[in-house]
Amino acid sequence: MIKRFIMIFFIIFSQFLFSAEDEFSSSEKFIKVNGIVKNMEYSLGNATVTFINSENKVYNTKSDFAGNFTIFLPKTRYKVLGEKPGYTMEKFNQMFYDFSKFKESTNIVINLAQIPSLIQGRVIDENGNPIKKAKVMIKFKDSIKTIETDHFGMFSSDAPSGLISIFVEKDGYFGNGTAIFLENETLRNNISIKLQRKFYSISGVLTNGIEPLSNETIYLLDGKSKKILEKTQSSINGYYEFLNIPGASTVNILVPEIPGYKKLITPNIEVHENINKYNLFLN
Repeated sequence: MIKRFIMIFFIIFSQFLFSAEDEFSSSEKFIKVNGIVKNMEYSLGNATVTFINSENKVYNTKSDFAGNFTIFLPKTRYKVLGEKPGYTMEKFNQMFYDFSKFKESTNIVINLAQIPSLIQGRVIDENGNPIKKAKVMIKFKDSIKTIETDHFGMFSSDAPSGLISIFVEKDGYFGNGTAIFLENETLRNNISIKLQRKFYSISGVLTNGIEPLSNETIYLLDGKSKKILEKTQSSINGYYEFLNIPGASTVNILVPEIPGYKKLITPNIEVHENINKYNLFLN
C-alpha cells in the first residue's frame, strides 16, 4: 500500500516538474514587445503593426487609441511594418529587429509619415482674368510654403491633411485668401481666389519754372507700348491729375510740343502708391 502511494506521488510530482520545465522553456522562447505608433510627435491609434520573420510567418496587432500596442512573439529576427489609412512607412523608416538578443521584453517605436493631399487652384482679378506670378502662401500650423502662379494663374502643391490657410499677394493688388480642411489623400482642385486691383493717382503742376501753364493737353502713356492710356488738361493754375492708374503699372507722361516749348516725355514712372507734386517743367 505504501509502495503504491509512493509510486502515485512520484508520477504526479514528475508531471508537475515536466509542466514547469515546459512553461519555463516556453517563456524562454517568447518575448513581450511593447511599442507605440507615431507620426512625428503625434500618437496614431488603430494602426496595424506587422511582424514578419525569416520563415515569412506573419504576426499582427493593432495600436490602441493612444498608439500603444503589446504582442508576444517567438524570439527570432523580424521585419516590422506599420500601416494606417492616410499614412505610410517610408523605406528609410522600415525596421528589422533580432528579438533573440532580448530576455523578457523590449520597447520599440514605429514612425509613420503622413501621405500628403494635393491642392490646385487659380488666382484671378475682379474681371475673371488670370493673375500670373502671384505669391501663394500655404500655411499649416507653424509652417509656411510659398509658391507662384503660372502664366494661367494656376497653382498646385501637396499639403498635409488638416486645416490649411492659403493667402495670395501680388504687387498692385489687395491680398486675399481662404481656409480649407483637407482629408487624408484627397485632391482639392476647385480653389479660386480673387484679387482686387489697387488704383493710384499722379498729380502735379505743369510749369515753365516761372509760372504755371494752363489749358495744355497732357497724356498718360503705357510704359511699354507707349499707347495713350488717358489724357487731361492743366487747370488755370497749371494743375493736372491722372486717376485710376492700376497699381504696379509703369507709365510715362507726355506733353506735346506747344508754341515756345519743346515736347516733354518723362522717364518711366513705377506706380505703387499715389504720387503727388510730380511737377512737369517745359523748356
